[in-house]
Amino acid sequence: MSALPKQGTYFAFLSSLTRDEHSKLVQQWRRKMQVIGKDTHPIWVAEICAPELPSQTQGAILHRLRAAVAASQRVFCVLTPRMAADDFGERICLPEFHDASCCSFVEMELLFAITLRKPIHLFYTKDFRPGPRLAAFLDFIRLDLPKEQVHGDLNSLDDLLKRTEELISQHSRGQLIDAPPLPSSLFFNKLWALRTPDEYMVQRDEYVAPHYLAEKSRLFAPRLNLDLVDRLLLTARGQQRHDDRLMTLWQARRELGAWPVTHQSIPRDPMVQARLTEVLSVWASSAAWFGLHGHTRLGQLEALAELRVLSLQRSQHAGGISSAYYSAALLMSGAARRDAFRAALAHSFIAESEEPENIGILAVRASIFMRQRKFWQARTLYRQVLQSRECGEVTKSDSIGEAKCELALAEAICFSPWRALGLARSGVAMIPEHSDFKPRALRKLALILRLHGKFGDARMAMKECAAIEAARGRETLDG
Repeated sequence: MSALPKQGTYFAFLSSLTRDEHSKLVQQWRRKMQVIGKDTHPIWVAEICAPELPSQTQGAILHRLRAAVAASQRVFCVLTPRMAADDFGERICLPEFHDASCCSFVEMELLFAITLRKPIHLFYTKDFRPGPRLAAFLDFIRLDLPKEQVHGDLNSLDDLLKRTEELISQHSRGQLIDAPPLPSSLFFNKLWALRTPDEYMVQRDEYVAPHYLAEKSRLFAPRLNLDLVDRLLLTARGQQRHDDRLMTLWQARRELGAWPVTHQSIPRDPMVQARLTEVLSVWASSAAWFGLHGHTRLGQLEALAELRVLSLQRSQHAGGISSAYYSAALLMSGAARRDAFRAALAHSFIAESEEPENIGILAVRASIFMRQRKFWQARTLYRQVLQSRECGEVTKSDSIGEAKCELALAEAICFSPWRALGLARSGVAMIPEHSDFKPRALRKLALILRLHGKFGDARMAMKECAAIEAARGRETLDG
């Protein structure tokens, strides 16, 4: 297999072939796309840049496509008439299943673009008529794309070549301004900067309903294959990288039917409900660790909202929602940031009433107090968390190490720098390399080391942090 390209190598990534690959017209057009900016604005075209792909396994192909999207500045998704007839392009197959999954390569490429925060440009001709599954996914994508990035006024593929030349020309002049999908700060400022805990669920349902409740615009699987879902869940449980896990879980979500989950689309089969609950729970965790805090329908908060609907209010999932609001607030500014922190704080008290034995809720509340500059209150809570975990009979060492590192930062701010340094070093040493808390702890240690003037040690800590995050495939936010 050819070497993986570096970040920013390509001007754009051209979406994969569909079953139009037998068409000479399409093949010629794709070659022309690659030639247009070959010298100064190269475009990644699979059959030219990675001709070995057809001989690879499905998993290897997906990893190669993700690497190519990551190495490209933007994604060009071209929707052809044949794709409309086929509904969504070539489907992904698992080796042990004869039937293809309901998820296509083109869909996965768009998922990669969203999670990697790459601008997406949609191209299709005026006579393009998508099938129901593709129409639903296009609704999902278009809601969060600037209208300048949806090119639906083309008469032919030749017009696409001309439009690409125009985009390259704009880029050369420094005039091309395109934005990644799901701009978190804009979305949260408009919809999720809420003043009371329950407004989120109300406003979330109002936002979802107009776009997804009609049968023709649901994202649904043509059939339900629980064996395939079980195989995907088993694969996800064994994956260490969060981006790998999200890729697998997305396929499982698509197999399980209507999405997102609303009160009108709750699956009636308890076996389906159980699998969907597991998928959403793991998705919420992986999305949070990967950094998808501000992504409307792909992030942690949306998954938790679906879980809350799925539980029929038996559980409000307030602890997770509090943490999600806290993480989202870090992406905001001004009044929206303050409102999100207030929502996080309100949910933490709801969570405490639901799960009084869950000491982690106090840790989230302490983190909120830190951001609200209530440092002494935060330190008191962090000390309570550490004491509780140290006294616990079954508490894991990484949980104690995390509590020490959180407390260390509060101690440093509250004028106890030497105690802070001791706690931070001890905490980092207690957290194993495979723990998701390790990078966060190393960042806090680096900050405290800098406060002590130990800049070389701080650089080493940040270098170790970057290496762990690269290996785990995530973009965590410091909290």
